[in-house]
Amino acid sequence: MGRTAVITITMFVFLILGNMALIVLSGANAVSSHDLSHFLARQGWWLLLMPAGWALFANVAGHVNRGILSLPIAHALGCLLGAAVVVAYGVAIFLS
Repeated sequence: MGRTAVITITMFVFLILGNMALIVLSGANAVSSHDLSHFLARQGWWLLLMPAGWALFANVAGHVNRGILSLPIAHALGCLLGAAVVVAYGVAIFLS
């Protein structure tokens, strides 16, 4: 399995687990309903389009492999997006 597939699957898993945890905790009134946690609990499933869009970008970057459309830049962007997902859900769950 290539690096692009691993990053995509990791982003999907982080999004699904984060959204499930946030929905369960907000249903149990364990997190406050500030803007980020409310947004992620209600609209978080739309964020599943992000890994699919990134995988498409990485696929195009793998074929073009020039300038900003190179595979190392696409992988770095994927890692940053995955980290942003973890941070967003972590802030929404633990700092609320």
